[in-house]
Amino acid sequence: MVRPRAFAPYAEPLTFVAVRNAGAAVVLVLAALALRRPWPRTRGDQIVPIGASAMMSSKIIKNATLKVFKGAPHGMCTTLKDEVNAELLAFFRQASGRTEGKAA
Repeated sequence: MVRPRAFAPYAEPLTFVAVRNAGAAVVLVLAALALRRPWPRTRGDQIVPIGASAMMSSKIIKNATLKVFKGAPHGMCTTLKDEVNAELLAFFRQASGRTEGKAA
């Protein structure tokens, strides 16, 4: 007799990764919508053209700000890590009400 798993049913590895990534994407989108903050996008990634996705979304969402990294590749978090990290740091400081060099 096969004993059932105690914590969760078995899932194929690719199915698990796909579901986990989809869940993470939903959480990130909801957080960006709730905070009404910019979402990083690039012009170099043409899987979903920026005009049909980010530019339209930034017009629909109230108080949205769109940050575009011109000519950045799909893996901009790796290839342009300094620029992306600087923008993310500025985003978090703005969201928390902190300014450069000052602790809240």
